[in-house]
Amino acid sequence: MMKKQIRMMGKKMMVSMISCIVLMSSLTSCGGDDEKVTPPAVITSLSITEGTAGTTVTIVGTNFSAITAENKVFFGDKEADVTGGTTKSLITTVPIGASSGPVSVQVGQAEKVVGPSFTIKENLLTIHLKNVNDDAEEAEEAYLSTPAGFMELTSSDLELCDIDGDFGYQYVGTRFREVNIPKGAVVTKAYIQFTCDDTGSDPCKMRIYGEAKDSGEFTDTPFNISSRTKTTANALWNIAPWTVVDERGEAQRTADLTEIVQEIIDHADWVEGGNMTFILSIEEGKGGSGREAETWSAEGDEAGDDVNAGEESASLIIEFK
Repeated sequence: MMKKQIRMMGKKMMVSMISCIVLMSSLTSCGGDDEKVTPPAVITSLSITEGTAGTTVTIVGTNFSAITAENKVFFGDKEADVTGGTTKSLITTVPIGASSGPVSVQVGQAEKVVGPSFTIKENLLTIHLKNVNDDAEEAEEAYLSTPAGFMELTSSDLELCDIDGDFGYQYVGTRFREVNIPKGAVVTKAYIQFTCDDTGSDPCKMRIYGEAKDSGEFTDTPFNISSRTKTTANALWNIAPWTVVDERGEAQRTADLTEIVQEIIDHADWVEGGNMTFILSIEEGKGGSGREAETWSAEGDEAGDDVNAGEESASLIIEFK
């Protein structure tokens, strides 16, 4: 009898142990479902593969988050704004200052996944002078009856290393309005394009600065060009001979002004659509045949009867990304 009871108790204990094992296995299985890892995102294509800063791009793929804020997109090492999307597509904008290279996506805390490459194209700006107070000359020193600092706003030409019969050697200023380059942009190229008003071939070098902070259009207040706060960055323009009147080519193009423009837009007060002023002074070449460039006031532009006024006088060209 005793042996039978022991066998019965043993069977009950075995059944209980098996039940516990099954239960534990079931619980472990349930816990595993809760900890299931989301599959990594996959980028299959881009709606376009090249464009400028500000271009809208749709990224197509799988396993993106349906919550927009949980998706991060990078063009190279620059993070872009994600404005919408689904688990299979994301809408984003090429960020300012991005470099060409792969586009990558990070969902939540997961690692970045790398997709196709995107080529960044530079934005191109061409800004013409807009009125009579956008270019000017200032007497560098007293000459005949002209005092130092005297301002000339309506001259028909800008003397570059060239002596004016009334005002002597001069500082030259050009001011470009509404320069639509955003703060944070990376400038890749910049220069001023002039048009030849009169020929000259003797050695001529001009030192070019920007105005660090815009102080308004040129006025007849003495020293209105030279008294402006200059950028630290500057460029030396070794001017090639000008041999053809009305030529507007490489010889009439300044040295590269990239560093000057970059310093201006990096200034704390710069805003997109601001104005840029450039100051030119003679570095070398006094006493020879200088160069004479067209002004906005030339050929009746002051009166507004020349529809090509802005295209004949100085123009600022900037490439940026």
